[in-house]
Amino acid sequence: MAIVQYQFKNSSKKFKLTSISLTVMAGLLLGLVLPQAGHSDTAESLPLMGDPVSAIISPADEIILGRAYLRALRSQMPIILDPALNNYVEQLITRIIAASEGELPPVQLAMINSSAINAFAVPGGILGINAGLLLYTTTEAELAAVLAHELAHLSQRHYARGIEHREKTKWATYAGLLASVALLATTDSSTGIASILATQAATIDANLQFSRQNEREADRVGMESLYNAQFDPRAMPAFFSRLLASKQFSGTNEYEFLNTHPVTQSRISDSQARADQLTTQIMPLQQSTLFQFMQARIKAAYASTPQEAISQYRTKLKNKKHNLINRYGLARAYIRNQQFEKALDTILNQGKYTADSLQLDAQTELQFGLVEIEIYLEQEEFTAAKTVIERLQDKYPSSEPLEYYRAKSHLGLQQDQHAADILNDLLRNDPENLLYLRNLLTAERNLYDQTKTLLTQARISFAHGQYSQAKQHYRQALDSVSANNLSLQAKIKQEIIDINTLERRLQKFSG
Repeated sequence: MAIVQYQFKNSSKKFKLTSISLTVMAGLLLGLVLPQAGHSDTAESLPLMGDPVSAIISPADEIILGRAYLRALRSQMPIILDPALNNYVEQLITRIIAASEGELPPVQLAMINSSAINAFAVPGGILGINAGLLLYTTTEAELAAVLAHELAHLSQRHYARGIEHREKTKWATYAGLLASVALLATTDSSTGIASILATQAATIDANLQFSRQNEREADRVGMESLYNAQFDPRAMPAFFSRLLASKQFSGTNEYEFLNTHPVTQSRISDSQARADQLTTQIMPLQQSTLFQFMQARIKAAYASTPQEAISQYRTKLKNKKHNLINRYGLARAYIRNQQFEKALDTILNQGKYTADSLQLDAQTELQFGLVEIEIYLEQEEFTAAKTVIERLQDKYPSSEPLEYYRAKSHLGLQQDQHAADILNDLLRNDPENLLYLRNLLTAERNLYDQTKTLLTQARISFAHGQYSQAKQHYRQALDSVSANNLSLQAKIKQEIIDINTLERRLQKFSG
């Protein structure tokens, strides 16, 4: 019984999302989900006035389309739901946002289970990152460089500005793109993706020169954000240079990022010169321990087999016996191979290691503790998991992964109401998080609460873009509500009204 629900594994499939990336509205930002719950898409707007795109679609409608697209993406693509990994990327992006100056729409994250190197964005602030990007970057500064570059594309609204430079007849291209996004959001097939690909293919050649100008501007703006966030801006040209060289000698399709982010030696030289202007002295390399943990987490998952992952990390640990990153990676590999006792022995060095004896820094202690908790949950040793969680929460009370695992331990101990309370708290900040919703559904079923079970089923359907099914669950929930609970009845009716309104608006765009 897989309690932890290991959320991503190695896959030989390559999911070609690149064609809907930079030419749509290039950018990569992370999921800073708005705090309000429910389905209040229609109430949101952006303070972006006077741009030509608004003549075609308002910023608020763009957000509605983007979120509808994300829901369809969840149904059609392999999305990674890993609390520790998502939390790490969110923290990194938050750091870059704080150092950026441009205006940004609210954004949400989609992490794609693909080893291809890519990042993408669609209108409305839906941004994605392939796991392959974390596999390929060698330092946190390189990863931050890609994020800062993509964030610059988004803050500069490069796609919108591109429309200003085209003939009026080309405006229909953007309208057609938005219609394709809406079509994807209102269908259960891949028709929407095919339509978007066709729309993009017709204008890629025409857009290439302006796209190169966009890339240079994104380099400049992104490097400023990178520098302000206290990363070495030289990481950006270093990453692009290595990526281009690897692409030239690889003969593979792994380098999707370059398909929509044209890189030339001239551009690399320009970006290197800009980085040198920002930094007059060599900045010491500060390797992020947390980045290394997350990279090891992904490498253990993407090795061709669990046995290969184990072999790789055993060799690394043999060569560097006291390297905690290798110990972490080996434990993750054992977890993937369902060898939980060996994983526990590895992370604790057969009981010899404790946080105090290792003198672990705070981040390392937390990451080792999370692995220990995952092992106990997989072994269904819920009391042991809860003990570790409580110990760590005294030191790290704001850790979202810890809070999620606390809910998991309560579920295992049949303390379903406690689990439901925790998950509902988490969902207030991330109302369409499928990992939280699925666990909440388990808790409510265990509590035999028919109404709440139906309501959560409706939310899961809605998060997948299955609006008719969501309305059906809401109607069933409405039938189960007691006659004197007028407030809940009103709330459920409003949810149905909101979905009907959303469907009409999507149909208007796709028509």
